[in-house]
Amino acid sequence: MRKLFNTLCALGVLCSCDSFLNVESQDEVIPETTQAFSELLWGEGYPQEGELMDAVVTYLSDELTGRAPLEHSESALLYQNFYLWQPAAFELALEQEDAIGYSQTDGMNCWEAYYKRILGCNIALAYADDSEGTEEEKVRLRGEAYVLRAYYYFQLVNYYGWPYNDKETNPNDNPGVPLILVPDLVEERTARHSVAEVYEQIEKDLETGIELLEKEGRVRSVFRMNYLAAHLIASRIYLYVEDWDKALEHAQMVMENSALVDLTGEEPSIKQLERGNEEILWMYGASRNWYSLGGDANDSYLPSDDLMKLFVLEEPLEDRRLTYCFDSITNLDETLAGYKVVKWNRYNSSFGQAFRSAEAWLNATEALLMKYKEGDQVSGEEGLALLNELRSKRIYAGEGNVLEDIPMQAADVLLNLYREERRKELCFEGQRWFDLRRCGMPRIEKVWCVNEQQNEKYALEERDLMYVLAIPSEAMDRNDKLEQNPGASQGTRMPL
Repeated sequence: MRKLFNTLCALGVLCSCDSFLNVESQDEVIPETTQAFSELLWGEGYPQEGELMDAVVTYLSDELTGRAPLEHSESALLYQNFYLWQPAAFELALEQEDAIGYSQTDGMNCWEAYYKRILGCNIALAYADDSEGTEEEKVRLRGEAYVLRAYYYFQLVNYYGWPYNDKETNPNDNPGVPLILVPDLVEERTARHSVAEVYEQIEKDLETGIELLEKEGRVRSVFRMNYLAAHLIASRIYLYVEDWDKALEHAQMVMENSALVDLTGEEPSIKQLERGNEEILWMYGASRNWYSLGGDANDSYLPSDDLMKLFVLEEPLEDRRLTYCFDSITNLDETLAGYKVVKWNRYNSSFGQAFRSAEAWLNATEALLMKYKEGDQVSGEEGLALLNELRSKRIYAGEGNVLEDIPMQAADVLLNLYREERRKELCFEGQRWFDLRRCGMPRIEKVWCVNEQQNEKYALEERDLMYVLAIPSEAMDRNDKLEQNPGASQGTRMPL
């Protein structure tokens, strides 16, 4: 327990968790009960309310385009280098932050953010079994910790490792991230494990965690990891490794025990990423992950035209996500200038990231259509039925009309239609960048508006090295066994 005490001191939990720490002596304050470890996991293993975890991911993707505001805000300029895929984006942001004189880089260091939470999970897993509590409490605690750790490593390996399913490389040869499975303070002195090894550990943690959480078999709170959210995470991860049967199995579990919100009637008063949305299975993190996205004179980014045109359908059809998830921005002459994203409540600084049941329909559709592409006709029909079911909850056909189903077609045609629906449904929820990576890493172009008279165009080339983020220099300085990603040695990316 002395080692645990030292770890807790380093975490700072002696100050943040006084309410549940038991004083044994003047120099030791350590948890003893399972409930205490559960509270420790909540404080150190879960992203806290309002905590930035994935602040850069939307800026990396093709969901945004540049805008010429009255003046670029300080926060917009900090994110500019991520938006333009500059190799030293985080270090440049730190330099700009120093010039500003106050912190605005919270959440940009995904490496630090996720390893910090992994440490909290490792503490729970190392010491919970010897704590004082019921077996039910210990099972639930370990289940939460295993699934959380799996998800955090999944995020890390997709920021800092080459895509698992890349057809031109082998995940056994590609460096992933260090696997830390015990409550050491940091990832020091540990070399990077391969992408395949990281995914192997992710799968092991997931399956163990799901088995434990299923013993309870109910969702106590959308703010704590639960068996349905765990199955949804599993369906996403198996999609990435192209294990279609397992992706489908886990997605079906979610679909059987949750529902889709129907947007074709009266528009819900609760936003898509707001507490109370019936589709939400787990909420965490911060709505501030998705800001500077239109609606203010100093916002430098808008949802891209390529994205927004997907929502525009021929009358009388209406994709209700256009009005539910976006507000229009008008020029002085009342013409349309663009859109701002309103998938969350802008007046609520609470949790802003979520796993939603709609993703299960999408993941299952992709798995089935990929099986159809491999020759399974029945799977194709089942996948198309799921895609049509999702569309029927999102697209209004007009008064007295019924939305026509997409007819059966070739697999590649249906997959393209599916990918458009996925892009629309999950936009600005932190998934598009990772979808681009696992779907071939295509060429992307973006515009940076220097001012109203000058635009610059930048490109991320197909299979560009910056599809993998550079490991932050502070992590490299701490650990001389780390191998830096090759994209970090690229020069400054220049406009075309």
